[in-house]
Amino acid sequence: MRDRLASLAKALADKTVHGDITWERAGEADFCCIVGDRSVVIQSIDGDGSPPLKMSIRDEHSIEIVSLDWNVTRTTAGTLTEDPRNDDLVQLYEAARYSASEVDKVLTELFDELGIPE
Repeated sequence: MRDRLASLAKALADKTVHGDITWERAGEADFCCIVGDRSVVIQSIDGDGSPPLKMSIRDEHSIEIVSLDWNVTRTTAGTLTEDPRNDDLVQLYEAARYSASEVDKVLTELFDELGIPE
C-alpha cells in the first residue's frame, strides 16, 4: 500500500510540475487538488511548511480514505532512518506549494513591473 501511495505522490508531483494539475491552499501549510470526485491534500504535519509531511486521499465529503505519512524508523543500533518514500512527499509538497502560490505568475508580474527583460 505504501508503495502505491508513494507512486501516486510521485505521479502527482510530475503532473503538477508539467502544469496538468493545479493546487490551492487548504490552510497555512496545507495544499489541496481535486481529481474527479476525490481530493488529495499534502500537508506539513506541524504546520511549519517543512517535514514531517502527510498526503491524504479524501472522498467527496472530505473524509480521509487513506494516507501516506512521513515515516522514520529506529534501527537496531538505535539510529533513526528515514523511509526513502519521504522524498516523494517532499517533491509533492514543493510542487503543490509552487502551484498554489502561482510563483511563475508572480515572477512574471515582478519582471514586468520592474521593466526587467527575462
